[in-house]
Amino acid sequence: MRLGFTIFMVSVLMFVSGCTTAITATKPFERGTQKGLNISQVSVKALPASGATITLVAALKSAVLQQLSVKGVVGSNAKLDILVANAVIVNSSDRAFIGALAGSNKLDVTATVKSQEDGKILAEFDVKGDYNPGGFGAFSNPEISTAESVAEALIAEIYKY
Repeated sequence: MRLGFTIFMVSVLMFVSGCTTAITATKPFERGTQKGLNISQVSVKALPASGATITLVAALKSAVLQQLSVKGVVGSNAKLDILVANAVIVNSSDRAFIGALAGSNKLDVTATVKSQEDGKILAEFDVKGDYNPGGFGAFSNPEISTAESVAEALIAEIYKY
């Protein structure tokens, strides 16, 4: 009976997952600005000490562009500059062996929305992504899934009105 309970608890811990993305607007949009804002350019860079790989940077840019394409906003052109400040990604083999106990993937970025016309900063956001796919993370690319999670939350926040 004890062995069965132990196996059950280990299984639960292997597959427990969670995702939180905290976003703080350090410079919010002026009222209604984002309604007619067409973000047509995206750049993603990483601080040298951030721990971000080329794969993660490319995955974040791709995920942001994908989220923007779904929005289909027409209006004033803007640019989104993303700077990766911190990235900690648990590799798939660690995730496979110890599941949720391997810890969370973390992706912290600063996102700045600028007017393409004059370069004026329209808004700025600090994004702290914390993504733990549990044991299921062994079946996906952790950099891509973490980037997609952060991109989805960021674009939802930008177009929240």
